[in-house]
Formats: sequence, structure tokens, C-alpha cells
Amino acid sequence: MNLSLSMGLFSSNDIDAGSRLLLKSMASELDFSTINTAVDIGCGIGTLGIALKKKAPQCKVLCRDRDSLALDFTEHNCQVNGIKDMLIQRGLFLQDLEPKSFDLLICNVPAKAGKPVIDHFIDQAPLYCLPHGRVAIVVVQPLRQQVETALDSAGHKILFEEHNKMYSVFHFTGAGEIRNPGLSLYFRHEDQYHIYDQSYNLTTVFGLADFDQISWKDQLTGETLRGINRGGHWTLVDPGQGHFACYLLKAFSGSPRKITLISRDLLQLEITAFNLKQGKKNCEIEKLHLSSEEQWMEKLKDVDFLHINIDPIPRTAWEEPLSITINQVLSHNGLYCLTGRSKDVQPLTKNLKKSQIIGDKRFRGWRSVVIKKT
Repeated sequence: MNLSLSMGLFSSNDIDAGSRLLLKSMASELDFSTINTAVDIGCGIGTLGIALKKKAPQCKVLCRDRDSLALDFTEHNCQVNGIKDMLIQRGLFLQDLEPKSFDLLICNVPAKAGKPVIDHFIDQAPLYCLPHGRVAIVVVQPLRQQVETALDSAGHKILFEEHNKMYSVFHFTGAGEIRNPGLSLYFRHEDQYHIYDQSYNLTTVFGLADFDQISWKDQLTGETLRGINRGGHWTLVDPGQGHFACYLLKAFSGSPRKITLISRDLLQLEITAFNLKQGKKNCEIEKLHLSSEEQWMEKLKDVDFLHINIDPIPRTAWEEPLSITINQVLSHNGLYCLTGRSKDVQPLTKNLKKSQIIGDKRFRGWRSVVIKKT
């Protein structure tokens, strides 16, 4: 099995030891000739799903992840390994899956997903398997007790388990009643937040940063934009929990006609859209689950205000594609705001043509700059 890895995804240097342990358990415990349908939850670069497909070519395997870059790499790695019929789908854990559909459900459970999310997954996962099917997961060792407690609470039957100093593997089956709480499963905190003289209410989720306070990057961006105003079509890239988006609704007096949200991360899109709708502005909200600037150009045009949180993947050529995309998607006299490490923002402010910097703030190695296209 040949796999391309990404510096922007989990386990960027090699297949992680947890996945290796889970694959080893599958090889010893499963009869692959009986597995005709399977789903890999949180597939990453496709390691588990591709390995399964190679052992069980007859199996219809669905690879699922909330990160569009992960899905892109899974698709690429399928091509590299000669797999033409892999099903690849975006999604949040079990959300929108059909119950009683799979002979096997596999998952390298992300430790940062949050306790209620993981507990719900353990409780519900067997219900998406056929009566003879099983769930096979691996977790980091600190989650072992939580998983054991969740399995016991649900009354699930453990078919196999293996533990080492770093990881725990569980194969299990069970029954119960389907519960699908949707996005509310991820809800972590609800509060009123403040950026300068503007306040807004926000619900935050597990699995994303800035769940109980505003990052000083958002504070820096808010300071940079003071006194600047723009309506029309807004586009916000990597909006996180939605702090900055909700701040803009209060800070800009011009009401947006449309707000486009762009992120690799489906959870960022869902929670930011949810929080914007609570702001009760009457405008269209568009969610684009995309991983590259080239994909933006296919979807965007005539953007009046563009905000980008710059966090480039190491060892990738990103500056020129991003600059080209910005110029392509902005309207005449459009504004764009870049926030990130000073060393990353600097290349995008050099040799500006038909553009003018109208706001520029720096703090402890970080920078936020507002530029007007002329």
C-alpha cells in the first residue's frame, strides 16, 4: 500500500501506531470474505479504508471525514493504489448515515473530539451496523477508561480488545435506539463575548479552538477594521467558531447581501452558519467546503469584503495561488483583510499593484492588514 501524506493532516510523517494496531487486530479477528459494506469514520488520508479495500476487494467502502483536504488525499491515495470504486463523503461522525447499513464500522477516534461526542459515538456506532456486524476502533490510552465506561453504560458486548502503553483497540457490537441530536451534540459553551465596543452572543463547540474566550488574533483584526465599513458580498475563510463573523455583523453598519463561508473543516462551517443565523440578519449564507484557493475561484466572484485567516501548510507553495485568487474574486474597490503570522502576511503585501493598504496592526509576531483593491 502506497500512501501520500500531508503536513496539514494527522500523522504527517508516517502511518500512526494506532492505525497499525487497529489494522493488526482486524487481520487477526475478521473474516474479510464476509465483509461487503464498511465505513471508515474520520478517514484522514484513507489509511484504514484503503487497507480494508485491498484485503476485501468485494467490499463497498465509504470513507468519511469533516476535512476536505483529508478527502482530497483519500481520493488521491485511492488512485495511487488502483482503487476506482471507493465512496468518499464529507460528514460529522455518524451524522446523516443510514442505520443498519454496514458489516464493519472502523474509526481511529480523534482524542480532541470532546467527551460527549465520543460517548455518543460509542453508544450509537453499533446501530449503524447490520445485525452480524461490528465496530472496530482505536483510541489513545488516556481515553481507555472513558470508552470502557461508555461501552458498559450502553450495554454493548466487547468482542475483542487489545492494549499497549499508547493505544487501546476495541471491537464491539450492541443494540439501542437511534438518537441524532445534529449539531447540538457538539455544543460546548454559550456566552456573550466582546470585541472592543461590540458585543454578541455565541455558541461554541467541542473540537475547535476559542471555545470560551476570544483569541487575540480576532481582537487584533477587530482593531485593524475599526472605522472601516463594507456591505455587499462578504466571504470569510476559516471562520472558526464564528467569533469574527458575528462581530462583523455588529461592527459593519452596512448589511451584507450575502455571506460566504469557506473552510476545509465542515464543523467550522456549520457552527459559524448557526451563530450567524442567531444574529437574525436577513441575508443569504453560503457554505463552501473547499481545501484550496484554486477551488475558490470556481465558486466566487464579485466579493466586496474578504477575510482570510492565514495558516499555510508547511512546505507548500501557497503565496502565489492565494494572491491570484484574491485578485480574481474581489469586486472593483473590494476590501480584503489578512490575519496571520507577520512572516506569512508579509509576502502578500509586497509589490501590491492596483491595491492600497488602509489598515495595518501588529502584535507579538502577528499582523492584520486591510487592503483595498483600486
